[in-house]
Amino acid sequence: MPRPSLEEDVRVAVREYLLVAETLSAVEAPLTTLAVANRLNFNRKTLKKYGLDQEIVAAAKCQARNSKLSPKEIERRSMSDPLRQRDQEIQAMRRRCEALIARYAWRKATLSGSASMHRSYGSPCPCLTAHYPM
Repeated sequence: MPRPSLEEDVRVAVREYLLVAETLSAVEAPLTTLAVANRLNFNRKTLKKYGLDQEIVAAAKCQARNSKLSPKEIERRSMSDPLRQRDQEIQAMRRRCEALIARYAWRKATLSGSASMHRSYGSPCPCLTAHYPM
């Protein structure tokens, strides 16, 4: 009696593993020929012999697009999100400060001209100097 074909068993096992692994993160289920061979207890050369390494590469691409984030990636992103938000707030405050300085400079230039002299006093208008000291 001939031996049963190993190829069919290998293909079924690898395809089942790939279906599950595509939904997991790369840390939980790494998709490389060596990692799949170790998880399923097959030789990596056997997987290559039957052309399953190409299926593993395609599944790895799907996993990269669709999978959950790994715990390390979640931690890294959670650290960078507040930093990014802080940087955006700093930029917004810097823009507001620059606009305020520009407004102050414009008002000072406007008030230092003849328009700021009060007609009857011959000096800077008291109502303007009270609100905008020079």
